[in-house]
Amino acid sequence: MDPIHLLALLYAINGLIAVLGYWPQIVKLYRAKERPEEFSLTGWSIWVYTTLITFTYATLINGDPLFMFVSGMYALGTVSIWALVLTRKRT
Repeated sequence: MDPIHLLALLYAINGLIAVLGYWPQIVKLYRAKERPEEFSLTGWSIWVYTTLITFTYATLINGDPLFMFVSGMYALGTVSIWALVLTRKRT
């Protein structure tokens, strides 16, 4: 495999690794009854904004399926965590 195709493969795997990385936190938040104090809504709101803008750019302007997939996986992870933090009761 030439270096360019190897890099493309590794980049695609990044999207899957992102989901695996977000998964334990999503499960922890899903099971929580209260909002953990260590979560910054401001920080997660910024990450949601940036990942959604990146995914929108990838989809509407760039058009690269690999970029759309990876940025979509990151957006899915950040939006999931942000939504779970918002839906937990405040302590």
